[in-house]
Amino acid sequence: MKFRGTLIWIAVFAALTAYVGLIELPSEKKEQEEKVRAEKLLLFKEGDVEKLMLKRGNTITQIRRLDKDSWQIEEPLQAKASRSAIDQLLYELETARHSRIVEKDPADLAPFGLDSPPLVITLHLKSGKTLSLELGNASPIGHSHYVKVGDAKAVYLSELDARIIDKSANDLRDRSLFSFSTADVQRFTLRYREETQTVSKEKETWQLSGKVNGLADSDEVLDFLSALQSADAVEFIDETPDALDIYGLTSPRIVLTADLKGKDDKPGRTLTLRVGNEHKKGQYYAQLSETGNVFTIAQHLVTTLSRNAITFLDKKLLTFEEKEIASITLKSEEETVVLQRQDGNKEKGESAWVLIQPENEAVNPAAVNSLLFDLKDVRVKEFVEAERLDLFGLKNSTQVVTVQAEGGQTVSIRLGNSNMQKDLYFAQRTSDNAVFALSAEDVGKIFRSLHDLRNRKLFSIDAEKAGRIVLEYPDQTFELIRNNGGKWSLVQPENIESVPDHIVRGIVWTLNNLEYESQGTPEKSNNGMGLESPALRLSVESADRKPLARLTVGNLLPNEDRRYAQVKGQSAWYSIKNRFLDEIPASVERFRAKAS
Repeated sequence: MKFRGTLIWIAVFAALTAYVGLIELPSEKKEQEEKVRAEKLLLFKEGDVEKLMLKRGNTITQIRRLDKDSWQIEEPLQAKASRSAIDQLLYELETARHSRIVEKDPADLAPFGLDSPPLVITLHLKSGKTLSLELGNASPIGHSHYVKVGDAKAVYLSELDARIIDKSANDLRDRSLFSFSTADVQRFTLRYREETQTVSKEKETWQLSGKVNGLADSDEVLDFLSALQSADAVEFIDETPDALDIYGLTSPRIVLTADLKGKDDKPGRTLTLRVGNEHKKGQYYAQLSETGNVFTIAQHLVTTLSRNAITFLDKKLLTFEEKEIASITLKSEEETVVLQRQDGNKEKGESAWVLIQPENEAVNPAAVNSLLFDLKDVRVKEFVEAERLDLFGLKNSTQVVTVQAEGGQTVSIRLGNSNMQKDLYFAQRTSDNAVFALSAEDVGKIFRSLHDLRNRKLFSIDAEKAGRIVLEYPDQTFELIRNNGGKWSLVQPENIESVPDHIVRGIVWTLNNLEYESQGTPEKSNNGMGLESPALRLSVESADRKPLARLTVGNLLPNEDRRYAQVKGQSAWYSIKNRFLDEIPASVERFRAKAS
């Protein structure tokens, strides 16, 4: 019995749930929708509106839809309408509701401001139906207005926003100056201060011609065009001007001309913007060739149009690809260094670099690769308008980097003075004669010396060919011998039958990676270097006792953490870092420790 009662209650609950879900909720939703619909002032969808008319006193503004996304003002003037302003106005009307009926059949409309309403809006729909709304006075209480709909006699109170719908033709017209995409622009020309500068698109790059010539920075060009795309008129002054001289547009201060490519078999077009006198603070008269009317533009747009042509220049120091560079010359007061690429398969990285000047110098491949990377990677910090090169230390510059491409194209970069803070240096390149600033860090990267580029390694030993190593310290000598099986043994100062191979390889590796810091000529050598009674004599020989490397390490340089050193068979002396001695075993314990 209990089980049967439970089933009955479940059935009742299911029935109630179904009733609520299928009947009550849809009915409630429908009632709510009907209530909203009943409260709406105008029943229409924004997409159904073909035309709208706003009557403000004796002034009529008439606007017609051109297509889904555009509107045209036809009265009191011919002008493109602002899509966003029209969309906002129609949305406000479509969603407008009344809060209550003030009077169903008022004897007098004057108290509501509806006897001669300040605004009447009429909508013409696709169906041919016409809707109208009359806006009267604001209510003394709250943010509401008295309104009338069509021919109905009733006066309603509505909270619709009068600021959105009470618009003049000027309020509703499109203020954007240009309607183009950056991809459409083939070239543009700026004439400012009696100078003309042209920026032209050539395949994927932009080129400057005029006062400044050279490759343009694509980002700078696109930023400039984006600023034009977002530019708006501030005020509309004269729709059909009889004379332009009063606006300073007969001889304008700035002229922008943009050539646009055609679309869909249509010919291209040319836009011209002229900027004249100042209208009032922060605004200037302007005129577009397409419309002919006079309007004003804001100061920030005038500033954009007045930019110096050099600011368009490419901020990459060099535009050559690394594989295109044939030679690099670095000139200073002290020396001239010439690097030249040898023949090889550049695509596979097989080409090498040699020092042509000075002769008989080996080049450090890693240093040259680093220089090539920096030449490609360094960016100009800022361009400088310069009339007098001597003020920047560029008239008689002595530090010059010259890069020559395989085709013969050459670019030289001259270095001038630094700024007061010493964090920027002025420079000039011959490709466009522009003066610019480089960071002090970047200057150090590209203006290198022979010392930076030469191969400063003292040895290149094949570890597999080493058969005997001797380390002679003032107090004892270590001798390592490699047997026929390839194993190493210590034979002096005592016998250690098996020395791990990595210890010997570590000695050879240290020698192969030893780089001198500086070098000197024999006439500058003296006994104070300690090369006669050295801290270490190190020699590496082959199995048949042919010398592979012999190094003598002397005293520390005065007040420095470097030691004098000399390679046997060479007259010059070198300075090497003192820590070199720490890398070479100097006690039997180190061999034992490694052997255990």
